[in-house]
Amino acid sequence: DQLSVTYRPDVSIVDAFARWLELILGPHGLVVFDASDGAAKSLVQSIFSRELEVIGQTSRLAATAGDELTRLGYHAQVTPSPDAVSLFSLDGGRNAIRRHNGDDDSFDVGPDRQSLAELRRRVERDPSSFSPNVLLRPVVQDTLFPTVGYVAGPSELAYLGQLRKVYEHFDVPMP
Repeated sequence: DQLSVTYRPDVSIVDAFARWLELILGPHGLVVFDASDGAAKSLVQSIFSRELEVIGQTSRLAATAGDELTRLGYHAQVTPSPDAVSLFSLDGGRNAIRRHNGDDDSFDVGPDRQSLAELRRRVERDPSSFSPNVLLRPVVQDTLFPTVGYVAGPSELAYLGQLRKVYEHFDVPMP
């Protein structure tokens, strides 16, 4: 009965799953948070702005950690592009942001090109038009919800193995 109430043709799979969790676990204190909620993006605007201060720093830090993991006999979970900004632009879709031909002031944002100044203005004006990528998502999560305890699956744990210096760069305590 609960599934038929929450999973309906007019409700997205994400919303249906959240409603189902709320029905089952809400009475036990679980609070469901939608990471795509645009209202929450203003709370992490400083993280997005910082990502645009030193272009590629997040990728470089994660790549260095990945190289060290590989040297120690493990594998890097992610191999970031040095030209990538660890944000997606949400302008009609989820578009990667990359330096255009290595230029520090020109960026390919999906099929469009924007200057660094334009990206910074957008973050200041409308942080909800951005979303963190896999390298920045845990930092954003732990900015919004400081972590007391954490249970990670093997893939997520592998990502975290590359993010210690990224957390330090953003001055966010790592779980």
